[in-house]
Amino acid sequence: MKNFVYTLALLASFVMRAEAVQTITSSPCDIVVGDPNAPIKIYEFSSMTCDHCAEFHSKALPAIKAKYIDTGKAVLIFKHFPMDVFGATAAMVVTSLPASERFEALNTLYATQKKWITPHYLKEISAICKVDPKKVSDLINNKESREQIFKIRLEAEKELKVDATPTFFINGKKVEGSLPLKEFDKLISEAAKKPV
Repeated sequence: MKNFVYTLALLASFVMRAEAVQTITSSPCDIVVGDPNAPIKIYEFSSMTCDHCAEFHSKALPAIKAKYIDTGKAVLIFKHFPMDVFGATAAMVVTSLPASERFEALNTLYATQKKWITPHYLKEISAICKVDPKKVSDLINNKESREQIFKIRLEAEKELKVDATPTFFINGKKVEGSLPLKEFDKLISEAAKKPV
């Protein structure tokens, strides 16, 4: 009986992990880094005004990218989860860029948070992303652009219970916060043993 209960618990755990991955819907706003068919899927829900998210992008992500993403073992799918008007604006601007330029713009915005999170944020974001200020103004006044970004956040809150940034799903396992590289490495290595 004990083995049966243990087996049921393992099965339930696997089903819950698989369901978490299946409920993460793709969006044209996603930033995909690496091979989409990689066995390890790392979803990152993040706000560009979150200092912990910026820390992840500057400290842990370069090593994760070199070890897992660039080698085809993992793919990173960045999903916008703006926490304020600054983050929502930055998300809309990044989404308006060609897909090949989005990841670089995202990392630049993280690296320069203190420069653009100001009352002059429209001008600063325009300059950093090399987008005409009028286009930025048009984007934030465009209902469809706003809805695209906020739909991702609302789905994540409702379906995945995301309520803080950064939040990651590594092959379905929910991980909250910007953990040290050693912890991420451990979680990704574990995920490699249990592909979804």
